[in-house]
Amino acid sequence: MRHANGSASAKGMLKDGKKHGWWTFYRNDGSKLRAGSFQDGVEVGTWTTFDGDGQAAKKEVMAKKVAASGPVHALPADMRKALAEDPVARAAWDDITPLARNEWICWTLSVKKKETRAQHVERMREDLKNGKRRPCCWPGCKHR
Repeated sequence: MRHANGSASAKGMLKDGKKHGWWTFYRNDGSKLRAGSFQDGVEVGTWTTFDGDGQAAKKEVMAKKVAASGPVHALPADMRKALAEDPVARAAWDDITPLARNEWICWTLSVKKKETRAQHVERMREDLKNGKRRPCCWPGCKHR
């Protein structure tokens, strides 16, 4: 996408004709205006608006689309928050099957200590970003 003067107005990817993944929008002078992620044409995650000097002036969390739960377990608030704050992990979450989502949820719920649960939420986020579709080295959800 280009401005009338030929400078880029936006850079990003399309998926099935819709904005998807990370997008950056630019002013006529080439400075950054706004940046954030789309999922199937919908703004998701945290979007940043930049001032004329390129400094972050405003951050806004988009919550138009809620992360889905699994077939047995509802998505807990801490996992929902982690996914809302990370558009890459969120896109991976939305791409896995409901059964795989259920495995991540049950794996996170299966621990007893608050600290371990926080570690599981962070590991889920990182593993999803790295392409892992299910928790590693875990026998699976006993509730299905």
